[in-house]
Amino acid sequence: MPQGGATLEQAASVKHYLQAPPLDGEGLKHYIFTCRSRELVVFDAAESGMTAYFCARYENRKGWTGSWGPVSSIIIP
Repeated sequence: MPQGGATLEQAASVKHYLQAPPLDGEGLKHYIFTCRSRELVVFDAAESGMTAYFCARYENRKGWTGSWGPVSSIIIP
């Protein structure tokens, strides 16, 4: 999310930047499923200074999901 929120053009772009901070995981557009204990997330250099939000939940191999955990945020260096 850019500082102050995304414009309509940024929100409608391929990256789907957020216009407001998400309240839970349902408000996030990009999902990554992993069985690893650590996952590397790579950002473009143009996204430096923007805020990234993360939220996790458990999902078993049958596709059953648990509830969303707390939303965390970081500033992209």
